This record gives sequence, C-alpha cells and structure tokens, in this order.
Amino acid sequence: MSKWTAIAVLGSAQFVMVLDSTVMNVSISTVVTDLDTTVAAMQSAITFYTLTMAAVMLLGAKLGDIWSRRRAFVIGAVVYSCGSLLTALSPNFAVLFLGWSVIEGLGAVLVIPAIAALVAENYRDRDRVTAYAIIGAVSGAAVAAGPLIGGYVTTYLNWRYVFVSEVVIMIGVVLTARLISDSSRPSSTRIDVPSVLLSAAGLVLVVYGMLQSKTWGWILPKQAPEINGTPIEPLGLSLVPYLILLGVFLLWLFTGRQRRLGETGRAPLLDVGMFSIT
Repeated sequence: MSKWTAIAVLGSAQFVMVLDSTVMNVSISTVVTDLDTTVAAMQSAITFYTLTMAAVMLLGAKLGDIWSRRRAFVIGAVVYSCGSLLTALSPNFAVLFLGWSVIEGLGAVLVIPAIAALVAENYRDRDRVTAYAIIGAVSGAAVAAGPLIGGYVTTYLNWRYVFVSEVVIMIGVVLTARLISDSSRPSSTRIDVPSVLLSAAGLVLVVYGMLQSKTWGWILPKQAPEINGTPIEPLGLSLVPYLILLGVFLLWLFTGRQRRLGETGRAPLLDVGMFSIT
C-alpha cells in the first residue's frame, strides 16, 4: 500500500465537503424552479447549513476524541451520505432543508475535524507538510471546480446528480477508511454540556451576524428586520454588531469555563492553552 493512500481517501472527503456548498450556490435558480420554492428559502437553507456547522463543530471534534478519530470520520461520512441521498431525492424544499442543511451539516462536523487529525496521525515531518498542502490544494480545487461542475450539471443534466455523485464518493471513502491508520482509542470522557451550549450559541451569533451583514448592514441599518412593521434598529444601529458582540461575550465565557475545567481536572471541550503555543 502506498504511503499516500490515506491522503487520497482523506482528500476525496475534503473535496466533497468543499464542493457541496459551492455547487448549491450556483444551482439556486434551478432548485427553486424544480422544488417550487423561493430564492429567499434557498438562501435560508444555505445560511442554516453554515450555522449547523458553526454550532456543533467543536462538539464534532470532541466526539472524535471519544469515539476515535477514524470511527468519527466513518460515522460522519455515513451521515453525510444519508443527507446527500435525501437531498438528491427531495420532492420539496422541506426535505431538501432536512437533508442538506441539517443532516449533511451534522455529518460534516464529524468529517472535517477528523480529516485534520488523521493527516497528522498518518504522516510525519516533511510528509506531513506535503499532506496538509495536498488537503489545501484539494480545497482550492473544489472551490474553483464547484461553480463549473454545478453550472454544467444543472444546465445539461440535473442538479440532483451532484448529490448522487457525492453519495458514491463518500461510500468509497467509507469502504477504504480502513486504509487510514489511527492509533487513537475510544475513551469514556464526559462532554460538558454548558461548554457545548456556550460554544454553539457564541459561534452561531458571530457567524449569523456576519452572514446577515450584507442585508442588515455592518453598523448603519440597511434592510432591518421588522416586527409588526416596526424595524428593529437599537440606538439607530444595525443588529449585526449586537449579535457579534453578544457572540464574542459568550465565547469569552466559554473560554473561561474551559480554563476552569482544566484546572479542576475535568476534560474541557477545547484546550484553550493551545492558543498560547507560539
């Protein structure tokens, strides 16, 4: 077996993770027509997909420590495949939303952290540098190829074929995952629920604020959300800075809790001491 077999498997999964969102962005108009929905609904699905990953990415990484990284990778790939298949077969927007925005997002939060950890597990020294460079190159290629693939498939075939192809690739990833070395073992570490809630709320608020900045405005309000016809503009400002500041505050509380957990000998969701490594 070639030493680069593992990176081929991991790179295939990384390609699908990045390709997915870029394809959906260029397929909006076709999906809107096919599912008899609206552009606004599709934009909300894209936003929710991002928020799903933001909310549980840290939890997904922690589950990799508890289950073992390769097992988390495989479980995530299976979940992602189920979401892609449901998306491909979706008869309406509600099913697409469930398959793509929720199930695929939950699968991605297990796969993406596991990829980074398994690259470090399988390669050392210069090979590790090369492996990470390959993952980065694959991500860049997926970003560039996504609009081209999505545009071609939606124009000449059907947007559903993209998600069917993702299922095929991820099945191949699952079947070849045993070729990836993993020395980690399952552990009985308890997950701190308050840490999960703080990190999820903080990241969602920050990410959602940034996503809405184009619509609501960064500082001065543009198209402010309304309640009973009254625009929500606290102190004459956009909601965006309030969301981001609240999110940053929750993440600050999260960081403090992680330090306290470490000091008392309990397992933190994230070892914040890593941020001091130079």
